[in-house]
Amino acid sequence: MSCTAELRRYSLPAWERAVRAPFLREPVMGTLPSEMFKRYFLQDYVFAGELRRVNGLAAARATDIELARRRGEFLAVLLGAEDPLSRRAFDSLGVPRNRYQGVEALPVTRAFSDFRVSTGYGGSFEEISGAPCVTERVRLDRAIRLRKKGARPAVVMYREWMHVHDQAALGPFVDFVEGVVNAGAYGANERRRMDGIPGTTLDYEASSWDMDCGGGVDAANQAGAVLR
Repeated sequence: MSCTAELRRYSLPAWERAVRAPFLREPVMGTLPSEMFKRYFLQDYVFAGELRRVNGLAAARATDIELARRRGEFLAVLLGAEDPLSRRAFDSLGVPRNRYQGVEALPVTRAFSDFRVSTGYGGSFEEISGAPCVTERVRLDRAIRLRKKGARPAVVMYREWMHVHDQAALGPFVDFVEGVVNAGAYGANERRRMDGIPGTTLDYEASSWDMDCGGGVDAANQAGAVLR
């Protein structure tokens, strides 16, 4: 059973909370406030910076050069698409360069990033790959659902978000990390650690989207306190 299948089996309510969050239903109807989308892009910019750090740790943990190379190539493509999208969104939303380059992580973002980095320092290549099984599958699932519904938001950056996270762009990386996790040989201790990663990641992922939907710092503080 794949890590995603296990996650859906044991954590279906939390999974559905993440993939069906109003954050990406509202853009389709043209009702998402610009401040909400601005908060999303600012916090995602922080998270992407931490992702580069985690990728370096993953490369050091890879069992062979080919695995490290493939992960690096996939992430180069993804970040190469997401970074320009973020910058165009900042221009459209009137966010100056000094603000997004100096933005501070809200509590959920900081706690989530700390979890990813600590897993990178202390975990195996398979354990490090467990988190993106959730984070990227959630984004991919959302984009696919929107496409199948025929969604074509009027706002360009909403359409670009869908394109960057749809099957053609994100699918190969999701398939790769799920393949890494499913191919791992785990002893009892490793299996116990692996079992905890998807669920913990999903809690952070869902809380991140709740933060983006829920009104800024107060919602972020509440979610961050619950997760700590």
